[in-house]
Amino acid sequence: MKQKSTARLKKRYIQTDGSSEAVKHALLEYMGVSGWARAAPQLLPWKKGVVIAIRREMVDEVRAALEISSPAIRVLRVSGTLKGLH
Repeated sequence: MKQKSTARLKKRYIQTDGSSEAVKHALLEYMGVSGWARAAPQLLPWKKGVVIAIRREMVDEVRAALEISSPAIRVLRVSGTLKGLH
């Protein structure tokens, strides 16, 4: 069954240079479980680091959580498509 285009989650992709475990820890530590649920992150392995697919409304909160965390995690780029991260 096909979803209506208005019912789809609108996602943004954040490219980071940290490991998957470090990103998970940073998001849970600074946003908590409810923030995790609102952002609905999906961690995708990437060439160098991790790409996080999140809801469009939560970009600022997720980016802030990653920037505040350890200096080992940096936000490299934010894009509306995976193709835009190349």
